[in-house]
Amino acid sequence: PVAIVRTPGRLNVLGMHVDHRGGFVNPMALSQEVVLVFTPNADDLIDVTNLNSDFGRRTFRIGQIQPPHVMTDTPAWLDWTQSLTAQRVQENLAADWTHKLAAPCAYLAGVLCPDRPLRGFCGVMSGNIMQQVGLSSSSAVVVAAMLAMTAVNDLPLSHDDLVERCGIAEWYVGTRGGFGDHAAILRGRAGQLVRVRTVPELT
Repeated sequence: PVAIVRTPGRLNVLGMHVDHRGGFVNPMALSQEVVLVFTPNADDLIDVTNLNSDFGRRTFRIGQIQPPHVMTDTPAWLDWTQSLTAQRVQENLAADWTHKLAAPCAYLAGVLCPDRPLRGFCGVMSGNIMQQVGLSSSSAVVVAAMLAMTAVNDLPLSHDDLVERCGIAEWYVGTRGGFGDHAAILRGRAGQLVRVRTVPELT
């Protein structure tokens, strides 16, 4: 038995980066997409083959990429992911797409579900979102992996909760973004704008 998740790219029509200040953005989901077909594993192995030959197959175990200790708050996760990114840059490994697959796995294991073993999945992925042009191709992979992880581990997260979890999880990739892209991907509807406002935390 297999399951399928589809995550669209997104186009921000008006209000780029205003959400970081508490304003509204108005993205829309695109027909371009990432599709992941997957089946659960009995252990923590992640094994995904990307049908785009530029990316290929990636395998890892959740236990190998999770934080070395439980992250009790978001600042701790941010500090760890930033130090991890600096290390990858030194080793010339920052651009590998495996980090996008690993991001939800590391976040769930280190932050959200540190007290339970997590199952991985085997899958095949394909996508046609143009890369590096601001259409959220990276976030689409992160959200697809998060949806697969929550499915195989029976994690009852609402889409609203997933928006924030995916946004924070993606810091593992090396970016420090917000949640607007993930809201558009998870809440987008064909032919409709999504009006999104995030409220920055006060520190």
